[in-house]
Amino acid sequence: MKSFITLWIGELISSIGSGMTAFAVSIYVYQATGSATWVSVAALLAYLPTILQD
Repeated sequence: MKSFITLWIGELISSIGSGMTAFAVSIYVYQATGSATWVSVAALLAYLPTILQD
């Protein structure tokens, strides 16, 4: 059971980090381009691996 909890906590931290990175990339793209279209493209590409995995 201890191994499962350790693995679960590691996955949780990884998921939080991935979400924060995707959010930061969206902010960066908006500051660089000022375009909502490019922000949505960046967000889609950032979350695409998660969407395809599930």
